[in-house]
Amino acid sequence: MIKTAGIILLFALTLGNGVYFTSQQKAMGHVKNSSYDSLKTSIASLRNQIKKKYSIANDSIKNLILAQSKSIIEVSLLNQIIPTWYGTPWDFEGYTATPQKGKIACGYFVSTTLLHAGFKLNRYTLAQKNPFMEAKSYNFGSPVITYENLNKTAVIDSIMQNKFADGLYFVGLDFHVGYLWKTSGELFFIHSNYIEKAGVMREKALESEAFGGYSFYLVPLTPNPKMVEAWILHKEIKTLPSP
Repeated sequence: MIKTAGIILLFALTLGNGVYFTSQQKAMGHVKNSSYDSLKTSIASLRNQIKKKYSIANDSIKNLILAQSKSIIEVSLLNQIIPTWYGTPWDFEGYTATPQKGKIACGYFVSTTLLHAGFKLNRYTLAQKNPFMEAKSYNFGSPVITYENLNKTAVIDSIMQNKFADGLYFVGLDFHVGYLWKTSGELFFIHSNYIEKAGVMREKALESEAFGGYSFYLVPLTPNPKMVEAWILHKEIKTLPSP
């Protein structure tokens, strides 16, 4: 029987092998490629262990595993994978797969970090889609939450007041994409910033110059059980064809 805290404990044990990056290391870019590769390997190993448990679990236990896996994905991305990328410069044609080396465009930042966190996807074809089609690809056939002709303050207010679950979301704008991280009454925009080619950063959505436009396409990632199950089972996130 799998207990509620079992998966988190397994996660702590699996990543407790020297691949956790301190804030100072992440901020200064002192992340060795070998450590980053070890982190990706550890996440993949953990996901495989969870998949074995999930495949033989009954429905109630599967729900527990889904809830715990949501937390694991968020910890993997927000505490481990994404911070290593902070400061990696933006370029429209940037597609590096290595943090702090080369340049990264906004779409490639999202698809690459999801890939490194254990999702099965084609980081190239997803990153090359327009923001709406990229959002549809991440949403497993569900409707994309769309805001149009609203300023960013109104969009943020709607997200916060409509009781969207805390977690990571994909957001597509007119010509830019990134993550939205909703947590404890705050909303952060995590993206590869094209403004002055600033590159990968996390900032409050309300204060971000890049978070704006006519259209906002919002897709739940970790709050979506189908997305979490895709991570567990290593089910491919397929790039949808443009109409």
